Amino acid sequence: MLVIRNYPEYSAEVSKQRRKSPIDGVTIEQNAGSCADYAGAWITMSLEKNRKALHEAILDLDLNDDDQGKVAATTVIRQDWGKAERLIKEWWSAYKAWESADTFNQAVAEHRMTMRSFSGAFDKLLNKTGPMNIASEDRFYANSDRQPVAGPPAGATCHKEKFNAIVDPKPTGMGWTVRNPKPPVVYGAPNRGINTTAFMKPANFKTRKLKYQLGLHDLSVKLVIPGRKWYAAAQIKEPERIKNLEDKGVKAQSHHSGPGKAYFCFLPLSKPEDQYVIYKLVRYAKALRMEIPELYELILGYRSEMTRVKLAHGFDMGTGYIAVETKDPTDNIPYKVSYSIGNAAKERRAEPGAIGKVNEPVNSDLIRKRQQAYFKHNADVAMLGNEIVIAMREHAGSFPVYAFSTGAEFTCFTIREDGTADCNSDGTPKPNGKTITEQGVASF
Repeated sequence: MLVIRNYPEYSAEVSKQRRKSPIDGVTIEQNAGSCADYAGAWITMSLEKNRKALHEAILDLDLNDDDQGKVAATTVIRQDWGKAERLIKEWWSAYKAWESADTFNQAVAEHRMTMRSFSGAFDKLLNKTGPMNIASEDRFYANSDRQPVAGPPAGATCHKEKFNAIVDPKPTGMGWTVRNPKPPVVYGAPNRGINTTAFMKPANFKTRKLKYQLGLHDLSVKLVIPGRKWYAAAQIKEPERIKNLEDKGVKAQSHHSGPGKAYFCFLPLSKPEDQYVIYKLVRYAKALRMEIPELYELILGYRSEMTRVKLAHGFDMGTGYIAVETKDPTDNIPYKVSYSIGNAAKERRAEPGAIGKVNEPVNSDLIRKRQQAYFKHNADVAMLGNEIVIAMREHAGSFPVYAFSTGAEFTCFTIREDGTADCNSDGTPKPNGKTITEQGVASF
């Protein structure tokens, strides 16, 4: 019997038989040698069936993504919460089973595989952290609509000064003492290392306070785009750069494409259709938080177990930390911090053949476009030079995949759940026997 990990209801018998699929009237011939293929097809159809049911009942009422559509969708949820809950949970169960069965090569082929790259000494990179820093005063906002923050806060000359004092409090007089202890951490150092095990633990995202203390903020990644044909089809406005890269592979697309050793973390995204579903459900859960708290708690749990695309664009976006002032904070968090676009977003130059960037003013329409780009305009995102901002979370399958490369190909290694890795005498990680080719084809 082939058992999809944690989802025994999606198991398949290894014997020649005809089985009825989740879609009425469809059967699949299964042979002993194609059990995995059969199971994968069964799971995919189950996901499509449950996603379709959720669309027909709720999501299709909100196709224009406007206030009228949101009201229509939330009204249906409110009128029959029992049915809505069942449809949502059935989609989620099917989605996690699909995620458990997802493969490296399938994700690469569908332009869903993301990568982060690093260079330097492995022991320094493994659990690397970065500074929690808001670059300038104009990256502090009064609300999520990017309205300018009010004048200097009480006790500080500016919001940046107040924020820095919270991040790195300074003692007075005799320093920190029993009577004057150092205050607890509010904004921990951002987790920016190769090791992503902390992001894989849903319990770390139960509250915003804990997430901030652990420094588990959103991350910037790149989509892996394999093959020369895709380069040609993308019609990127940088022909000379494409010509130089068309014979090269995954490493050449990364931020560390040079000849030296580089380390990589690979993690697949869900299909755009399921990113769309969770995007909508988050929207409805927030709108109905006071009326149907069960929906909010349900979706909050899903958010802690699904990697979500927060922003996407076919070009570097110029992202960094921003802060939104919190009114009357009850959890001692005066600013909501996120990794996002500031007041100006980078954009590829429009002139044919031009290389470089221009800055584009940021407004609510641009932000929403990039929030939805992965599931509405995927072809515009899957281009050379893309940037994706993700909320990295638990994966039900065998991911993330860690690897290093000294040339074009990749040698995989393992990071254990406790964040450690077996290393050679020179401090480099020991191979685990798995490999990935230059064009992103995995041996596993």
